[in-house]
Amino acid sequence: MKKFLKPLMTGVSYMLPFIVVAGMTIATTGMLSQYLNVDLLWINTLNGFAWTIMGFIPAIFAAYVAFAIADKPAIAPGFVGGYLAANPVYEAGAASGFLGAIIAGFLAGY
Repeated sequence: MKKFLKPLMTGVSYMLPFIVVAGMTIATTGMLSQYLNVDLLWINTLNGFAWTIMGFIPAIFAAYVAFAIADKPAIAPGFVGGYLAANPVYEAGAASGFLGAIIAGFLAGY
């Protein structure tokens, strides 16, 4: 069981700073634009960038799950697998999200 949990906890610990920074950026830009009625281009751009980072969270998670298993060579395949889990390539496909990212991370790691 520890062999399964250690990579998951590594993925969570590497993913968490991205979530915190993106979430705080979304909250700050939302507060500036909605409550203070500030409509500046850089605030909208920063908000879009933060939402883009949120879209990469499953890929980051899968990359570092794979990293915990197979070290540095597994980061890139894990990232690609996690990205494909969240953003399927073909039109009829459904995104599998974090469950797909977990599977992609373990596949890339092993």
